[in-house]
Amino acid sequence: MDNRSYFNEIQKCKKAKARVPAYQQQLQLRRRGSSSLSSLSSLELANVAEEEEEDNWNTECEQRRLSEAEVLHILKPAARHQARHAPLGFGPAGRASAPNYHSNNMGFEFRDARHTKVVWVGKRTIKDGECCGVWDLSGQYRAITGPKRKWLFFSRVRFMDRHIADAHQYLEIRHRNGLKEHKRGPLALFEDPVLHESITVMNAVTVDAFEVIVVYTEDSQGAVKRDVVHGPTVFIPDVNQWLHVFRWHGSKGSDQYTKVPGALVFTKLRTIPDQFYINCQGVRTSDDASLTVKVMIFFQLENLELMLNSTHDPIGDFINALLADLMNFSSNHSYEQFIQCAAQLSDLDTFPVLCQRAKAVGFKIGKVVYRGYQASNQLQSLCDAAIKTRTELKLKQEEQAMKQEMKNRELKGNASRGGAERAEEQARQSHRLLLEAAEHKELLERREREHEERLRHNAELAKAELEAKRAADVAHTEYLAGLSKLGVDLTQYLVASTSKQPDKVLKVLQAGGDAGGAGGSGGGQPIQVHTNV
Repeated sequence: MDNRSYFNEIQKCKKAKARVPAYQQQLQLRRRGSSSLSSLSSLELANVAEEEEEDNWNTECEQRRLSEAEVLHILKPAARHQARHAPLGFGPAGRASAPNYHSNNMGFEFRDARHTKVVWVGKRTIKDGECCGVWDLSGQYRAITGPKRKWLFFSRVRFMDRHIADAHQYLEIRHRNGLKEHKRGPLALFEDPVLHESITVMNAVTVDAFEVIVVYTEDSQGAVKRDVVHGPTVFIPDVNQWLHVFRWHGSKGSDQYTKVPGALVFTKLRTIPDQFYINCQGVRTSDDASLTVKVMIFFQLENLELMLNSTHDPIGDFINALLADLMNFSSNHSYEQFIQCAAQLSDLDTFPVLCQRAKAVGFKIGKVVYRGYQASNQLQSLCDAAIKTRTELKLKQEEQAMKQEMKNRELKGNASRGGAERAEEQARQSHRLLLEAAEHKELLERREREHEERLRHNAELAKAELEAKRAADVAHTEYLAGLSKLGVDLTQYLVASTSKQPDKVLKVLQAGGDAGGAGGSGGGQPIQVHTNV
């Protein structure tokens, strides 16, 4: 198959693919690993597919190593006319060299300077938020900022990095013509490879209320001016400004007691009181004992201008003045005297050289704290043995004194405890007697109340019986009076009522006659006998 037939088939495939529905294009792109296609419209999906077809077509041209005439011959007439006005020169002998080809990801992520393309013929979409530089075959350059869609012919495309600075940042821009520029955020800027050498996002200098920075400014005549910026503020330097860098003695690593020159590097200087630890080695006493004295120094900056004009390392000056004072103090004392007078090392009067030097460089020494000492191994062993002996004797003495004190306290405790126990027993007996007296009194009162209640009850019963008997007598009298009115003989009635009643009453009755007639008639009723006990 010749080149013309081959590319005729490519054009047929392109026309057939253009008639494929959008959802089939989406399915095809998903199979290539795209995960964000669901948010694209049908038109965007069609653009992505078209750009990919153009990439594949450009790749085929590169693989077939076609010349300019062959490429123009198979293009459409309108595109052929436009392409003829773009000179070809990507490779030797009028042939194109192989491009830096990558898979297309236009619709999913923002492209940066790592994304470069060589486009023979085709369209390119620059999204909103992107910017690219395009070089044609003649080497002419143009920058395209999205959103745009451009026809490109025999061009090289390189996207630009986007640099973003927030409110506390700024962009340091170095131009290719040698100029330098600072732009304060918030802003975003594309790094144009033709105009910019580099663009760097720099953090602004945040100065707290207890901090200051020293700024140097160079004017157009080359004169330099020094200014002090006090916090709180956010400082962004101009192009002709730079910050003073302090390099003082400081700790290196985890050892905060050994100071090294230039270890403390900073640009923000504190104006509040501060302190540092230091172990001064090689301090010798009058009896030639080598000691390491441990101290802590509190200081505060009072005059910044005086400090800048007088010293470049005030901590180093403090250390040297401190060593001079310690040497002067130790040379006047032996080892034993040094131990006994060590409390004087926490007094500022012991360090006149240190206080004088601090005042000369704009500082004030607030306090010097003595934290102890350390001797050589041999001397320290002897001191430890002597301290051990003294400590043992002192502990024994304290132990004996403590035993005697414990015995005295025990005797005093027993005496006081016996008196307390007796007082407690006496109080217990008094309380028991009081309880018994109260119980006896309560018992007498209860019995007296019961006796009175019983007498009252008996009196009430006698009165009730008397009233009942009186009422019965009145009723009997009325009854007898009634009988007397009826003609009853009261004497006979009273005799009969008061006489003794018989133990048994026998009554014989016969129906139909009395008892005498019953014997003469043999056919009468039987006799009835009633007994009343």
